[in-house]
Amino acid sequence: MANTDKLLIADIGSTTTKAILFERQGDRYRLLDTQSASTTVEKPHEDVTHGLLESIRKLEKSTSTSLLSGDDTPDLSDSASFLATSSAGGGLQILVSGLSEFVTARTARRAASIAGGIILDVLAVDDDRTVHQKINAMNDLRPDVILISGGLEGGDTVNVLRNASVILAAAPKPKFMSRKAMPLVYAGNSDAAQQVRQLLEKEFEVTVVDNLRPSMDEENIEPTRKAIRSFSSRTS
Repeated sequence: MANTDKLLIADIGSTTTKAILFERQGDRYRLLDTQSASTTVEKPHEDVTHGLLESIRKLEKSTSTSLLSGDDTPDLSDSASFLATSSAGGGLQILVSGLSEFVTARTARRAASIAGGIILDVLAVDDDRTVHQKINAMNDLRPDVILISGGLEGGDTVNVLRNASVILAAAPKPKFMSRKAMPLVYAGNSDAAQQVRQLLEKEFEVTVVDNLRPSMDEENIEPTRKAIRSFSSRTS
C-alpha cells in the first residue's frame, strides 16, 4: 500500500460496488465520503472493474481528490492506500408468492431471478400445499425480500388477499434481525393493491408497483426488477 494520509476501501457486492474514502487525522481516520455503482459482473461488461472504477470516479468528484491515473487504462494513483473486499453473497434471498403456479407465480420467479435474487420458495394457490404447510415452510426461511404477485388486471382479488393473509400469519423473519420492517413488493392485480397495503403495512415495508402479469399474453417485469434492485443496494 502507498504510504499516504488517505485510505480508499472498495467493497464489491452482489449488485452494488461501494468506494469509501478516509483521511488520517492523528491516530484515527475520518470518513470523507462514500459512493456506489452497479456491480458489473454480468453482460455486457462481465468485469467488476468497470463498476469499481465508476464508483471511484464518483468519489473523486465528490471529494475533489485525484484517485485514478490514466484515461484509456485507468489505474490507482499513489494518492491513497487501497484495500478491497467483497460482500457478494449471490443476491437477495427472495420469497415469491403468486396465484397460478404456471402463470403469475412463474412470472414472479422470473422477475426475482432477473433482479439477481436467490429464490427461497414460490408459493401458489395451486401448489398442492395446505395453508398450514405453507406457513411452516415460511417459518423455516429467512428472506431479505418478499414478492407478492397474482391476479390479472380486472381479475381475481380474493385469492390475492388470501395469499397476503397467509404471509401475514406466517410472519417470516429476516436473515439478520433488525428493527426495520422487512421489504415486501406487491406486483399483482392493481384492484387489490390498496387492500394488500392496508393489510401488510404494519408488519412490512410495502412497495406497490405495476402488475407483473397484467394479462395472459403480457409480462411487465421491469418495475418489479427495479424495486428489488433498490433493496439490493441497501445490503450489498
